[in-house]
Amino acid sequence: MDYNPRMELDQYTTEQVRHALQVSAEIDAKICEDDEIRSYWFLEEWKFGIDLALYQNGMGDEFFVLFSDNGTVIKGFDSASELSPYENENGNIWPGIYDGMPEDLLNLLDDENLKRSEVTFCFWRQAGGSHWQQGPVLLENDEYDGSEILLDQIFFTAEAYIDWAKDYYEQDFKKISLEEIRTRFT
Repeated sequence: MDYNPRMELDQYTTEQVRHALQVSAEIDAKICEDDEIRSYWFLEEWKFGIDLALYQNGMGDEFFVLFSDNGTVIKGFDSASELSPYENENGNIWPGIYDGMPEDLLNLLDDENLKRSEVTFCFWRQAGGSHWQQGPVLLENDEYDGSEILLDQIFFTAEAYIDWAKDYYEQDFKKISLEEIRTRFT
C-alpha cells in the first residue's frame, strides 16, 4: 500500500499535533536567534480563538496549522509539487483541495498571511472528529503534493526532533541540552 499522509496523521490527536509543534517552536527559538532561518513558530491566540503553528524550510516549502474550537486545518505548500498553482497554466488551485471542507474551517484560511491560494495539500479535522479529512484530490499521473515530506516535519518524539535539529542547526544545536529537549517532549 502506498504511503498516505492522512492515515499517518490519524495516529495522532489534534492535541498531540499541537504539542509537537508547540514544543518544536519553543526549542527552535532557543536554538536559533535568527528569525530568517528559524523553521518553527507557534503563535497562541494568533487571532481570537485561533492558535497558529508554522513550519518553513527556507526553500519556499511550508505548512500552516490552525487550531480553533471548530477544528484544525493543516495547509501545506511544496514549491516543487506539480499541484502548485505556479505549475499549471491557469494559476488555479488544484481541483478538490478544499472541496468538502466545512465553511467554518475554510474561513480560517482567509487571512492573506496564510496565502490560501499557495497550496498543494490540505487536511482538516473537525472538533470532536476521530479522523483527518481531505478533499477529493484526483492525482491521475502520481503527482506529488509534498505532504509526505512536509508532514514528516511534525516531530512527535524528542529523538526525531534531535536528529533533524542536529543536521539543520549544526553548531547552534549546542545551545540547548538533549535533556531539556527530551523533557519538553514528554
